[in-house]
Amino acid sequence: MDTPNPEHEINAPETDAPDTDAPDTETPEPVATGRYTRLRRITGVSLIGLCGLGWLTVAAVPFLGLSVGGIAASMVGLGIAAEVAFFLGILLLGKEIIQKFKSLLKSMLVKPQDD
Repeated sequence: MDTPNPEHEINAPETDAPDTDAPDTETPEPVATGRYTRLRRITGVSLIGLCGLGWLTVAAVPFLGLSVGGIAASMVGLGIAAEVAFFLGILLLGKEIIQKFKSLLKSMLVKPQDD
């Protein structure tokens, strides 16, 4: 019968001591780089810009001389298209832009405290 080897992983005593080979800080997640990431970023920013242009166009529709039904339909269609462009741009830009929008909204909604 073989004698157990203490250096073997299975037979080694368990300790709560931290691993000395592990770095003290966590390694950051790898950031995707490359042609498609750049294209995705440009497309996302363009879609958000298109959203702003869509809302400016909504404001200009009443001055185009359309009928009331035409104005209403144009405004609804442009508004929906602008929102779809906005959310697609957000999806393409990812989690970082969502965090920026959250912090911006929080800063606008939170009252400054007077000490």
